[in-house]
Amino acid sequence: MYKIKQFKQIRQNAVQSGKIELLKKVNNVLLIELYNNQSMTIGYCVKCRDKRDIQGAKPYTMKNGKPAVKGTCPTCSTAIFRIGRG
Repeated sequence: MYKIKQFKQIRQNAVQSGKIELLKKVNNVLLIELYNNQSMTIGYCVKCRDKRDIQGAKPYTMKNGKPAVKGTCPTCSTAIFRIGRG
């Protein structure tokens, strides 16, 4: 828990100073830490038109530095992309 607080402080400093590369690295560490504490991530499958558990969910950082989750739908194998920490 202390480690997460440190990374959140570093993330806040990176946002204020505009350091995108540092922000991407910190977001990835926070996402990995978050996914280790959670079992499954839920996203919306456009093809099934329903909320599904994201299979093979991996943290991803978008170009603007925001965190996201990439994976596939377990039913139809369509790519699912969820913006946010999951």
